[in-house]
Amino acid sequence: VSFGCNTSHMNAQRLTPLSLAQRATPRNPELIAALESQNANRELQKLIKRERSQLTIKQVVAALDRGANINARIADQGSFLHLLIDNNGTPAMVTAFVNEFKADISIMDSRSYRAIEKCILTDQPP
Repeated sequence: VSFGCNTSHMNAQRLTPLSLAQRATPRNPELIAALESQNANRELQKLIKRERSQLTIKQVVAALDRGANINARIADQGSFLHLLIDNNGTPAMVTAFVNEFKADISIMDSRSYRAIEKCILTDQPP
């Protein structure tokens, strides 16, 4: 789950992994929590990609309130901070990710770059 499996996939009965885990007896609370968090993380990922430089603090706060983890790993992209930089996030939003949302600046992407190094290599302001 933490490496970005498709938790929104539906089987032939149109059930997702989360709906299956919630219906299972006995219930597995750890699995349900992980799947709910993964769904929230996927929504934040889609939001960053869709809104790009138009992303607002209010949108990020709403995603975090729904259970997204600002420091979740994203397959091949590192973290949401890396993804924000890749999608032309504004310097103000990058600052908010670090200062307000406490994004971990030491997370590395698949090429071993931290977010600040990604800014330098892509010539984007931090």
